[in-house]
Amino acid sequence: MWLILILLFSHGFVNSATDESINTISRVKSFALSPASLQDLLKKDEKIILVDVRSSDEFQKVKIPGSINVPLFTLKTKEFLKQKSLVLINNGLGYRALELECKKLKNIGFQSVRILYGGLNYWRDLKGPLEGNFFDINEISYILPAEYLMDKNYDDWLVIDISRSASKKENELIPNTVNMSSTENDDNLAIKLSAIITKQKALLPQHVLIVSDDDKKYHNISKIIKNNPDLLNIFYLRGGLADYADYLEKQKAIQPSNKKIVKKCASCP
Repeated sequence: MWLILILLFSHGFVNSATDESINTISRVKSFALSPASLQDLLKKDEKIILVDVRSSDEFQKVKIPGSINVPLFTLKTKEFLKQKSLVLINNGLGYRALELECKKLKNIGFQSVRILYGGLNYWRDLKGPLEGNFFDINEISYILPAEYLMDKNYDDWLVIDISRSASKKENELIPNTVNMSSTENDDNLAIKLSAIITKQKALLPQHVLIVSDDDKKYHNISKIIKNNPDLLNIFYLRGGLADYADYLEKQKAIQPSNKKIVKKCASCP
């Protein structure tokens, strides 16, 4: 969590969270490797090293068999990896931090560095092998406000609000959110959700974030999603919009002030 906060400040992510005038950005395609493409490479026995950059605790709970755990900020010190073909892995968020690190590693002579697009979340949805218990594997889909904040300006996000009735204030928290009430029966909800995601996917979005006024509504919709093979790479905002709003307020409060203090000289009138 501290690494997320450091990245937010050092790369200006906190400011971008409160400035909706900032344009969306596209992911660097040369770094992205889809789960399907990675599975094909592994089947061909390509010499690829899977580098999981999450914390040691997260890695011990869930991991791709054969992957190694190396903290992102220490990768540049691993000389033995320079001539290897690397694929960086996390839960599917924090892509911006991985992109920046890929650029740095390439600049200092690392031969091949790519990022698993969608991370473990998308990998799991496409039936990629994972080690870990059912609960921990399921938890990969639940993301913290800080994690979404880092990646929210990418243009491949689709955010769907399943609150019973989204308020104007909630809509302003995450602009361009698609509102969809979760009060409908399961069949109608699955059809409607699939239609929205399929339509948007044709335009661009590949990352889907489900939000609500709180996170108690996620349980039922997550069961619907699991039973629909077309609904992939879906995340849930932990704590709901209420926690997200609180987090933004706290970040505003601890940001350094941009105001300059001008001191008068002692002899000035």
